[in-house]
Amino acid sequence: MRTRWYRTPRREVDELPSVAAHHVLVYRSAGQYILDNSGLHPSDPVVVDARQVAVVDMRRMSPVPVDLAVASADSGEFTVRVTFLATVVDPVAVVRGGLTDLTEVLRTYLRSHHRIYEHGRQHRLAEVHEAGRRINAQIMAYTTIKPPAVDGMSLSVAGVEVLVPLELADFEQRRREQLRDLQLLAERQEVDEQLQRRSENTELEYERQRAMHELSLAEARHRFERQEFERDRETVGDDPLRVLLMAYTAGQLPATALAEQLLDLERLRQRREVQLSRAERQERQMLDERRRDDERHVMTTRVEIIKQLAARGHLDFVDIDPKLLMSEVLTSPGTLLAAEAAAAHARADGGTAADVVVREEDDD
Repeated sequence: MRTRWYRTPRREVDELPSVAAHHVLVYRSAGQYILDNSGLHPSDPVVVDARQVAVVDMRRMSPVPVDLAVASADSGEFTVRVTFLATVVDPVAVVRGGLTDLTEVLRTYLRSHHRIYEHGRQHRLAEVHEAGRRINAQIMAYTTIKPPAVDGMSLSVAGVEVLVPLELADFEQRRREQLRDLQLLAERQEVDEQLQRRSENTELEYERQRAMHELSLAEARHRFERQEFERDRETVGDDPLRVLLMAYTAGQLPATALAEQLLDLERLRQRREVQLSRAERQERQMLDERRRDDERHVMTTRVEIIKQLAARGHLDFVDIDPKLLMSEVLTSPGTLLAAEAAAAHARADGGTAADVVVREEDDD
């Protein structure tokens, strides 16, 4: 403050605190607290005589966060943050009450309620959410029944939250990172497995198509060889000589092997001719023997028939030419077989056996 004999005393501007639109000044002058509502001039006696000046924030519902450390059951600490809404209704009363730190006043107010600490000691740090729910209910009930009282101010509670402890936050952060790393690893493994399965499926599909292609080629080759075989068989038939010559022409049989095969074929042909000739000769001999046996059997049978006819006396009553009878016996086996029946019919009719023979020849 500057004072000259020819000037009115006044305060320098830099001696006065700078204020914003929501601030007001409260001077303590002459033992009284005077509110500067109109912006006193630096030469005003109140300003000149003031021993102190206070800047008061007049904003309505100004948030004031208050952090309170609450011990947990596992020797840790919960951080309880209570946000108050403060409004100055009487700046002179605030200054007169000597309020300099509202946050510490409100923290002391909260510490006086011991039930907050009891709820904290009933929960471990990992149970921060359950502890927060109980502590929140306790603080809201406490501030409702016994609201905080500060001269010249209106206070209310905007909210209560229990912050996650730093060590728990670090732990949860590490766990989230590990879970994220595990998830990324699992996803990477899943992608790798999908790629591996896709690669295996591609290889299997390739192998399947290659096998199908080879099978188709084998079927086509077999069909072609079968067609060639059928054409060759139609061309050469069952002649082994033609088969050998075709194999030699196709380069499938060398000349030495062809010569050996031809010699073998010739020997086989000769053996077959000898065997066939021998079989034909044996067959003719058998036929001749069988024919001679048949002739002897017929001759014997005819002689026996004649003997039986003579022994029974049939020839005594029949007029038969002996020469004719012998001729019939030697030439016609069927005649002698019916001789006995013919003689019997002749006797019954009063004729002779010769008449029966003549009638049969006339019928023929």
